Amino acid sequence: MSHRILIILILIIFIPLASEAHRDRGSWKKTLDDKAEYFEKNAEERHNIEGTYPSSVRLHPPDHYVDPSLGNWKTLTETGELPPGWWFDHGTTGLSNVAHTSSWTGCLLTGEAFRVAFLRDKYGTDDERYKNAHARADEVIGGLRILTLVSGQPGFLARGIALGHGVSYEERGGTDTRDLWKQGVGEFSKYRYRGGPSHHNYDQVFRGLGIYYFIAADEEQKEKIKEIVTDMSNWAHLRKNMRVMHDDGERESTVLIGGWRAMAGTTEPSGGSLMATTGLKIAALITGNPEVAKLYEEWVDKLGYRDTERTKESIMGPSRGNYDDTDHLLPD
Repeated sequence: MSHRILIILILIIFIPLASEAHRDRGSWKKTLDDKAEYFEKNAEERHNIEGTYPSSVRLHPPDHYVDPSLGNWKTLTETGELPPGWWFDHGTTGLSNVAHTSSWTGCLLTGEAFRVAFLRDKYGTDDERYKNAHARADEVIGGLRILTLVSGQPGFLARGIALGHGVSYEERGGTDTRDLWKQGVGEFSKYRYRGGPSHHNYDQVFRGLGIYYFIAADEEQKEKIKEIVTDMSNWAHLRKNMRVMHDDGERESTVLIGGWRAMAGTTEPSGGSLMATTGLKIAALITGNPEVAKLYEEWVDKLGYRDTERTKESIMGPSRGNYDDTDHLLPD
């Protein structure tokens, strides 16, 4: 038997055994309702820092020997339940990824909007399922409020928060983003926050708040959302005409209108400009601020959205390697 054939036989025998041991063999059979319940439980119990959603959470196995015959790994992969002794750390000493928390939390609120609206319309506001969903959405809205207040600059959108004091995982690792971390201000000093918000962060948070406001919010929630959107719009839209500053109010963090500056100073529409004007539209409708409405119309005219000649070609520009703004734009 040749060496090559022997290797192939070994792979044929052992690869199925390995996949049998580690893959989740049952989730694809679950109903959408079961999957939604599983996701919500996982998000609420594990991906949850004061209502905000960290994108990835490092699970830690017990720090002592556990008999593998107990099947803890299989339990984790097939049920999602943490076996005894497993844990995670959302503090500054942990590795929960909060660099994209604001975006993920905005997306989560979008999902919660449809959940709350469906339960309200199908079962009514006295139903326990609606009350639980409403309370959960309230928690997520509260998390977004923390992200817009933690820096002491209302409307500056922190990318995410970790619990506690001291250096975070990015600061310990010496990354080029280590200087974007600071301790929260005042009542939010118990959080370590990550600054440097991007146009994606503002887009996804405006969108989540907007969708929830229009299809699911009760009057109390509408007031909460209006406060958040007002602060965000003042900071991102009005303060420096679509230029988002860092929390010092002086240095530029991101420019919302990509077709204005990032595209060689032209005024052609782009993926970035669509995100920005979506946020403007949402802010204008929720706040009723005529300055925001005026700014929206100015940019729509400047970017030629209503000019079919200027928009007949793709506005996305050249592809960007492993990145595509289309993923962010689809919900807009």
